[in-house]
Amino acid sequence: RGGAAPADAFRRSLLTIAALPCDILLAPHPGFLGLDDKLERRGRDATANPFVDPAACRAYAAQGLRGLERRLKEENEPVTPPR
Repeated sequence: RGGAAPADAFRRSLLTIAALPCDILLAPHPGFLGLDDKLERRGRDATANPFVDPAACRAYAAQGLRGLERRLKEENEPVTPPR
């Protein structure tokens, strides 16, 4: 366990991302931005651009914060030794 400092730094990073004025999200992994879904939607309607989303950074950060809090909760649950 790395303590609260790394988790706090990660949380601050996600809050910074949430505050950014972005409408096109770039991420290190296609799954982080729902690439398959966006490509499918673009294929169905060539006039719409699913890659442009004014809420993209806020949604990405919210998902990251939920994942962080879930992980922290899991790591802080007491471990029951096997019998």
